[in-house]
Amino acid sequence: MLRLNCLPNNDTYVKFIGAFLKAEKVSDALEMFDAMLHRGIVPTSGILTSFIEPLCRYGPPHAAMIIYKNAKRIGCRISMSAYKLLLMRLSRFGKCGMLLQLWEDMQESGYSSDKEVYEYIINGLCNNGQLESAVLVVEESLRKGDIGVLMVGTFKPAICKYSGVRLKNWRTYALEVLRKHHHFSCGTVNINIYSALAQKVVEVELIVFLHGVENSLDQALVLCS
Repeated sequence: MLRLNCLPNNDTYVKFIGAFLKAEKVSDALEMFDAMLHRGIVPTSGILTSFIEPLCRYGPPHAAMIIYKNAKRIGCRISMSAYKLLLMRLSRFGKCGMLLQLWEDMQESGYSSDKEVYEYIINGLCNNGQLESAVLVVEESLRKGDIGVLMVGTFKPAICKYSGVRLKNWRTYALEVLRKHHHFSCGTVNINIYSALAQKVVEVELIVFLHGVENSLDQALVLCS
């Protein structure tokens, strides 16, 4: 095509890159993407998402992050869907520094964090042992009224493999959180509590009522004793 002085257009590049990704020829796809940008062709956010999505299935998110960084460098608009895909993958592979930087980029782009985003951030921090930082993120999400962070079982910061003493600290903290957000007067909260005795994580379903929070937590702790 180039020998005939026929320059590929946007559609041609997109089709080639899509074909390379489908065949899992990642290096060829990245090379074609670089050529696309070099020729001044700026992909839409939807096209970028279509490149990032398959790359997030192939294992570590290195290639997907290359696409993201190169696109961001030339001012491409990144979709919320693409941000979520990258956050999910970085969280799963324990890339905490990159995870937090991407989260910051996402917010600077004008997007707000939702339940999924908070879940990826909290899980990523917990999996790297950064429990204090994870607690801060939980509190931020709850301040925004997102009780979903408790509902989906990501309330790990104060409960991940705690000893009996730390479990008491968690009880105090959990009571504080639930009382602070008492306008959620009734609901079911699935919480993973670490049982020091059983040496395993037990998922406990708490039925939380405005005047029965403390009793519900006490019953949950009995299950783990």
